Amino acid sequence: MRSCLYVPFVLLLILLPSARSHNQVPRLTSTDELLDRPISIPGSPSSINSAFEDVMIASGIPAGEVMIQGCARGSRRAVRVHGGTVREALDSIVGADSKYRWELNDGVVDLLPVEGLPSLLAVRIETFDSKDATDITSAGTFLFALPEIQDAAAKLGLTHNVSGTGLGYVLPGQTQPQEALKIRLQSVTVVNTLNSIVRAGQHGIWIYRELHCGTTNLFDLNFR
Repeated sequence: MRSCLYVPFVLLLILLPSARSHNQVPRLTSTDELLDRPISIPGSPSSINSAFEDVMIASGIPAGEVMIQGCARGSRRAVRVHGGTVREALDSIVGADSKYRWELNDGVVDLLPVEGLPSLLAVRIETFDSKDATDITSAGTFLFALPEIQDAAAKLGLTHNVSGTGLGYVLPGQTQPQEALKIRLQSVTVVNTLNSIVRAGQHGIWIYRELHCGTTNLFDLNFR
């Protein structure tokens, strides 16, 4: 008699977890939480680069942007951002200019050329140490001062344009971190290092630009 009661009891214990999991509401992944974040965006048209920067600053998500410019100094196409979430806004931006695509890399949204990553950003560096840098702009300066990047730029015929502002952007209500970022990386590409920098800073946008016009071939890096 005792054994007869034991069998249904065991079956009940087996079935209960599956019943609970069936009724449980699945949680959003971190990717969904970022991209489905509600966002208020400006309604006026702007360049694709300005639109992307406005969206990312408003969302508070760290980001990166690659700009390849010719003698015309960039696209003149005006973009009007649509949508109520980060994902919808990004889709509307790249939908307006087929030369760009966006992707999410471990919490950092990158706006990249469809034609491919510039060669300098694909360079692999042996070691990166942000040293005592407490802000993303200083860390970026350390990065582009590395001999590997300087040598690669020379081989590619690129000259570093240092006339940019180099000013980091601080979101309203936030201050630059006082403690060192403490970024230590090994065998990593330049683009992934830039993503690590803004990820460590928890906000901000790195902006890499190349300008090719006649015999002029420049590159620079700025942060917002």
